[in-house]
Amino acid sequence: MKKQINNCIAVVALCGVFFVFYYIFAKYGIGYHDFRAHAIFAGELMKLGSESIQSFIETTNNSHILAYPGWHICFLAAASVLAFINSVIGGMVSDLSIYALAVAVVNTLLLLCTFFLIRNIFMRRVPLQSYRRGTILAAVMLFVGPLYIPGIFEGYYLGPRTGNIWHNPTYLIIKPMAVLIFFLYADIFEEHAENNKRKENKKLILGGVLLCVSAILKPSFFQMFLPALFVFCLFELIQKKGKNFWFLVKIGFSVVPVTIIAICQMIILGGSSGGGSGISIGFLRVWGARTSYWYIALILSLAFPIYILIMNRKKMLTHYWGKLGIVSLISGMFQYMFLYVTKAPEAGDFGWGFALSIFLIFVVSVICLEKWRCEAGIVSWKVKCAYVLLCLHFLFGIIYFYDIFKYLRYTLPLQF
Repeated sequence: MKKQINNCIAVVALCGVFFVFYYIFAKYGIGYHDFRAHAIFAGELMKLGSESIQSFIETTNNSHILAYPGWHICFLAAASVLAFINSVIGGMVSDLSIYALAVAVVNTLLLLCTFFLIRNIFMRRVPLQSYRRGTILAAVMLFVGPLYIPGIFEGYYLGPRTGNIWHNPTYLIIKPMAVLIFFLYADIFEEHAENNKRKENKKLILGGVLLCVSAILKPSFFQMFLPALFVFCLFELIQKKGKNFWFLVKIGFSVVPVTIIAICQMIILGGSSGGGSGISIGFLRVWGARTSYWYIALILSLAFPIYILIMNRKKMLTHYWGKLGIVSLISGMFQYMFLYVTKAPEAGDFGWGFALSIFLIFVVSVICLEKWRCEAGIVSWKVKCAYVLLCLHFLFGIIYFYDIFKYLRYTLPLQF
């Protein structure tokens, strides 16, 4: 009972930290995050009741966001409730404070969802010694960032890549959905391997529905995940010598609905006031413009997963979540390295999918590490080195989080 109370206190403390962070960041960091622009667009959505979608797309700034309005609907709901409460108490709170409170409420809930999802995944897949360990590891996943070498990069965020991005609302809302869908499809492959067709079919239907939901939250996940899933299925077909052909056909049917949504989104993005005008190919067109040392940035971003893959690749490649995590990372990395939006290459739109793949590979690597530790019986020097690397990723991520809180900017180098 005492341990459960301590875990609850830890979760409440985490919520408090996130709430204060986002309230201050949203209210006082204007111009150094994406919340204000997205909040303004959320207000613009109200016009859809009085004008056509075509008119809205042609006349509204940043109307391309109409393709993925998930966060904005949540923000409007939170802001409406807060505005009503404010009217009841006599309008004591300013509009700016209501906006900041709404941002803080929505983002804190999203991070809390991510936390509980990851903790549940850890508790299900690893024989953890305690509930507390799952709580700690899930919390660590919310902060891990790239390793850092001072003086090489213009900023901590602009050189290396991190799976924990704090300044973009649509990224925050897609992250828990990405975790859910990724492990759901890993489960589907496992259910098929165990010949459990009933669970397999149910999860395939659920996967198709959740992919559609992810599309209206932020297209970046399915843009990264579907090519990875296709390649993974191709490898599975070759490895099983075609014996799983009809199962893979069912996988293909599960992604048809989101593909249709993607086509509709491309139409909206193509005709919007802020959307792109096509996709171009150019090696390091985006990443290379931000740093000449992209190869160092790649190693610093993925030091822990790389170490796990080298030292315990058998464990990583035994499980479907491990193999799918690696293929997803390669998909996200190659898209970021080779593709960019023609109209606005500096926006780095394909970086979001790469960031999600990094976040997923960290979660997968921690599962692999915990299995390695539990099955080995003794903690070898290799396992200890892995934990040291993970702690370093966590340390630099915490410093980055603190720097944003202190300086209200996310593009600065780390301030030691």
